[in-house]
Amino acid sequence: MKTGFLITARLKSTRLPLKLLQPVENRPIFSHMLDRLKLAKRVDQIIVCTSTNPQDDPLIELAEAEGVASFRGDEDDVVKRLSDAATAFGLDYILSITADCPFSDPGYADRIVEAYLQTNADLIRALTLPHGAFSYGVKPEAFRKIVEIKDQANTEVWGRYFTDTDLFEVYDLPIENELHRQPGLRMTLDYPADLEFFRAVFAHLYKPGEAFTLDEILRFLGDHPEVVAINRDCAAAFQKRWLSQSSIKLKPRYEVKRAVVIGCGSIGQRHIRNLRRLGITDVFALRTRQGASQELDPALEVKELSDWSELSELHADVGVVSNPTSLHLETIERCLPHVRGVFIEKPLAVSLEGVAELLQQIRQRRIVSFVGYNLQFHRSEGTAKVSRGGDCRKAARVPMSGWAVDRRLAPARGLSRCLLRPQGSRRRRVADLDT
Repeated sequence: MKTGFLITARLKSTRLPLKLLQPVENRPIFSHMLDRLKLAKRVDQIIVCTSTNPQDDPLIELAEAEGVASFRGDEDDVVKRLSDAATAFGLDYILSITADCPFSDPGYADRIVEAYLQTNADLIRALTLPHGAFSYGVKPEAFRKIVEIKDQANTEVWGRYFTDTDLFEVYDLPIENELHRQPGLRMTLDYPADLEFFRAVFAHLYKPGEAFTLDEILRFLGDHPEVVAINRDCAAAFQKRWLSQSSIKLKPRYEVKRAVVIGCGSIGQRHIRNLRRLGITDVFALRTRQGASQELDPALEVKELSDWSELSELHADVGVVSNPTSLHLETIERCLPHVRGVFIEKPLAVSLEGVAELLQQIRQRRIVSFVGYNLQFHRSEGTAKVSRGGDCRKAARVPMSGWAVDRRLAPARGLSRCLLRPQGSRRRRVADLDT
């Protein structure tokens, strides 16, 4: 198995111009990072993956001077660049990290490769390490799949393609070393204060020709809180920028033309009206009569079903479960074989009993699933981001009152964005349903 360490590197930063070439102990800081990664024992080749933009020429020169390979690809489509690099170098497995992580740990990179051999996971993460110490393990075919399904040219932040599509297996590497479990510590090079932070660490620990360890870094920072404080204020700006770049767009796969609503009380009838507003006219109502029932408003013009057997012949694209909560789990299980997606009214169930088994069925069937909740429980104050139109990944800021939105139900990877839409929605698809 040929494993390549693909380092995503550009020189386009405006917050800290030419940051990868900034001198630390008389060498470019990126050179120090390469020294560290060369210690990984399970890596066959280190490849600097930059763009075809001439501004990145110095990175090609640096890679050659440091004795590592390089690849030039798409400026903004990072996933395609990494995928193309993996193909060009004939890689069977990818370790991936951005070049603004000078303290990326080679030992954990080796552990990721070993974990892949045991799990065959599409993505392996180690997010409980300090930010900047971990790397990612990715199957080349997973990146190729993302290139096929994505609907955007900028993929600088690509993690949600793995977590929000229900197409990939994600494995989180356990971190046994308590000293290393510091996910709140950020050690990445993004701002001038970050450069000052790295220079302070190197000034205390660096010895020419040697790479100090993660243990040494974390013990030093534990003894010197004043060094940690150097760039602490950058964390909020970093998080805000990361969140702004982390949304994903997928190509539509299925257009929702037929929906079935199970449970047609006042909430169920509200869902029917919302489906109508989206232009979905082929709406059916399954009336099991197991709970309190009421006559449907004739203005809804829905076609009523009276027995579960009729659902198998319906071929509905999406099911909406809005009957009494005590019936949810049974209803969802009976609905899953007959739909591509399901929206479940809050709460999911009266208890957690049976939920794990339900999630397993959702995973096995690759059903796109949704759970709603009220914005009164949302952390936001005054406004919140909700999905707009048929694209579950486009958001708008709206007043909190009167909206129902989703909450991802961990650990299910398929429970994603909200199904309800604003009254003025013009889009025709309820969701981009994946299989």
